[in-house]
Amino acid sequence: MNWKWKLERFVFYIKKIAEICRNMNLSPNELMSWKVLPTKPYSEPESREFLVNVKKGDFEEVKLKVIKNWYLIYIFDNCLETSLHWAAKRNYV
Repeated sequence: MNWKWKLERFVFYIKKIAEICRNMNLSPNELMSWKVLPTKPYSEPESREFLVNVKKGDFEEVKLKVIKNWYLIYIFDNCLETSLHWAAKRNYV
């Protein structure tokens, strides 16, 4: 019975990873190549606007952009700071 539980958990996590990849518009090849996280500032389209919205506290616009492209939560600026860094600096979180 223990092996069945382990198999069920394994299948659960595989499905969860697949769902996350779909939500982030990642292909299996992108995920397996470890090229998920950005390596350059503002590496995504609309990333500058996204960070400006975070800095201004325009959370409705931030929410819409993240729903459209989950990858934006990983982008960073020239100071190597993410949206979470900026939100914390501005006491939004």
